[in-house]
Amino acid sequence: MRLEVAMNEAEVKERVKSWLAANDYELVRGEFGVEGGRLDFLGGGWPEQEYEIEVVGVECKGETHAGEVWRITNEQLGRYARCVPKLYFACSVARDEQREAFALLCQTAGVGFIGVGSGEPHVESPRRPVGWRLDWWRYMEEVRSRVALFLTFQDEFGRELMWGQDWCATRELPDRAQWNAFVDRAEGCCYLGVNVENAKRMLGGLDLSEMAKVLGGLPRETRCRVERQVYFGVGKRVSMPVLTGTASMLGVSDLEQVRGLCKDRAMSLWVGLPVWECRDAFGRALHRRRIEEAKDALRPLYSSMRG
Repeated sequence: MRLEVAMNEAEVKERVKSWLAANDYELVRGEFGVEGGRLDFLGGGWPEQEYEIEVVGVECKGETHAGEVWRITNEQLGRYARCVPKLYFACSVARDEQREAFALLCQTAGVGFIGVGSGEPHVESPRRPVGWRLDWWRYMEEVRSRVALFLTFQDEFGRELMWGQDWCATRELPDRAQWNAFVDRAEGCCYLGVNVENAKRMLGGLDLSEMAKVLGGLPRETRCRVERQVYFGVGKRVSMPVLTGTASMLGVSDLEQVRGLCKDRAMSLWVGLPVWECRDAFGRALHRRRIEEAKDALRPLYSSMRG
């Protein structure tokens, strides 16, 4: 019987991050929201010319027991398996027989197992690369579309980004224009866009006729959204739509009205282009090219919003 020093959950997570990197999985993000819950990690293996993304989700615990392993792998991971093709349960293991028992429970539940001790993690992959519970549409909408968008946005703009459930953005102050990308699940479409969280300073210093001209010259499928932002505390915000539609509809008079609204309330402005539908799937190179083309089309607007 080999004894190990037990690890807490934070230590297990650090080891799992290292394991993902060592196996060429790009970390899409920690705390990946899916199926009403949050996976500790979701990684993607996606070579440049490949069409299929190898998506791996990992749920982590520190010290645990057989009953909890069975509950998590059957209930929580069983739910996630509807849209994540390959899942692992990771935890601290103190004894060889414990590791073997946990691995057997995971295999019975149809997920892989990562046993973390002092040496290299003990990894047992799921018997099949895709679980039988996987639902094609759930996978495309909740996982693949977001993974493709996040990774190619990261390719274009670097890793120093801000992240949300369905969006990512370059780091800027709230009153400065930033690049962003998000999945609009209602439309079933992914967008690349330019936005400013608090438009008061930007609109106050711009020639609105010039900005309206730039907006009118964007591709006709370009969308815009003006929203009132209501804050209820740190991390608690509600967005109230004021104006949505095609970007070309924003004329000088509309921009003047929005500038007036900014005087006594927080208003945001977003303009974006669709880059692919959630049901679209193609190689990484083409996804990346769609991001680059949308960025080139929106660059004049980004420059004008930056002043």
